[in-house]
Amino acid sequence: MAHIELTFANGEDGVGGTAGGNGGQGGTGANASCNWATGSSAGSDGLSGGNGQPGARGVDGASAPRAPDILIDVESVTGTVTVVRRGGRGGRGGQGGAGGRGGDGGDGGSGCSDGAFSEDPSPGGAGGDGGRGGDGGRGGKGAEGGTVLITYASWLGATPPLIQDVTPPAEFVLGSGGVGGPSGAPGDGGAGGDHGGGGSASDGDGGPPGEPGDTGDPAIIPSVVQAIQLP
Repeated sequence: MAHIELTFANGEDGVGGTAGGNGGQGGTGANASCNWATGSSAGSDGLSGGNGQPGARGVDGASAPRAPDILIDVESVTGTVTVVRRGGRGGRGGQGGAGGRGGDGGDGGSGCSDGAFSEDPSPGGAGGDGGRGGDGGRGGKGAEGGTVLITYASWLGATPPLIQDVTPPAEFVLGSGGVGGPSGAPGDGGAGGDHGGGGSASDGDGGPPGEPGDTGDPAIIPSVVQAIQLP
């Protein structure tokens, strides 16, 4: 009985995307002015906060390098040959970057009253919307190659020759495409600015999530383990 363990290189995983920038804060509105001698003027509204920027897409995983084909030449084999193959998976895609937070709305100008004149308070600015989460990167291509060929003159104790691939399913990834990266987190909406006389404007909406990355392509030709008797 013989036992063969082989480990092949995986593709490099992609790095995560950068987070989107936060939205700028809205400017504060001017206060109202009331003067019995000169009259009055209304205050101004607070300005809306800027929207957060989208997160960047995650970097694609790299293709796995070609797995070498293995030739094992023996005179005789007794019993069963077990084979374990690990690695050879395409690189995982990087996670998308988080969306930026929306900027807070500016406060509205306050009202005034001096007996002769009065002005109402001005509304605050709405909070900016959060940025979209970045898309995940695509997984890399699985490794080509990795075939195991056993050549022998005689095989004792098993007819036909018995070969068992005993690689655990979770580890048998030779030639499989890399997993796509997860999507980035959406940005939070900014807080609405306060009204000049109480209350506040509406908060911004949270950004939408990004899309997860696609799984990478598998190897074109699946690897095999086989035995050939030589004369």
